Amino acid sequence: MDDLEHLINAMDSARHQRFDLYRRLYGRYITTLRDKTLSGEVKRWVDGTIASLSGAHPEGRILAVIGASGTGKTWAIERAIDSVPGLKEATLCVTAPRPCTLKQLGRTILKEMGYDLRRDIYEHLVWERVRDHLEANGVRFLWVDELQHTLDGKGETQVAAISDTFKNLVQRRSWPVSFLLAGLPVVSSFLGRDRQIERRSRTVEFGPLVFPGSAGLIRTALLTTIVEADAGMRLGDLATDEFIHRLCHATGGALGIVIDLIRSAVLQAAERPDYDGSILVGDFATAYAAERSCERSENIFLSPRWHEIRPENSRLRTDPAREGN
Repeated sequence: MDDLEHLINAMDSARHQRFDLYRRLYGRYITTLRDKTLSGEVKRWVDGTIASLSGAHPEGRILAVIGASGTGKTWAIERAIDSVPGLKEATLCVTAPRPCTLKQLGRTILKEMGYDLRRDIYEHLVWERVRDHLEANGVRFLWVDELQHTLDGKGETQVAAISDTFKNLVQRRSWPVSFLLAGLPVVSSFLGRDRQIERRSRTVEFGPLVFPGSAGLIRTALLTTIVEADAGMRLGDLATDEFIHRLCHATGGALGIVIDLIRSAVLQAAERPDYDGSILVGDFATAYAAERSCERSENIFLSPRWHEIRPENSRLRTDPAREGN
């Protein structure tokens, strides 16, 4: 019996119920139209690479997936890669550490391929090893997640070095590599700085949910699916336009954050002393306050001036005027 099974068996009935609710809530991946779009672009990325490799001038391709934090890029990419037979086995996935230099990114790639990094090596030698080991390991596709960590705070010369390093791998005749680059919108600007990279790339943008344009998706694909289908709770008349607008505003329209907040509210509702099978606005307010540690006046689900509140400023902060008292 492993440690997790031991912990599960030790749960009382109340904890078991909560555990089962967790599993129902987090066991489903909620698909939207953007998943279909991304899946199509990944297949196009792969097919373009294969066609190029079989031609007279083989070279890689670049697919960029950009969006703000919390938009669900990573999970969507994982599913899109899984949807293409054989692609997962041919793809190396690394996450750029933070902070990250070009050398650190190269070392991260080498480490993922099992290279011995106990001895330090120069930056240009790091990338020589990267090129050699990508070929030795049969890696045709390289997914770099959180690429903005490599770009943050870099000057023009450093960004040019990153661009040239990627271009070298894409154009390498003996073993060209295709990149999937994911990160914040700054990644799009990075691709646009070099015409040779730009012409080999395509971009999928994970934009924010907006009201009223995304109201239908939030109401049916998110609220109804999570609250009613997954949790087995009654949504009632909660999904009004005003509530959906508040939910969109509170999360900045980031799909992943919307989903997380709905799930947190469901868990809050299940533990409410007067729980009667329904989820209430108050459950969302409590879940939002637990995340933000905000005062009632700054809670977007409670305040009558909610549209004036900036979510990034709603976290409880110490009043400087009181610190000297």
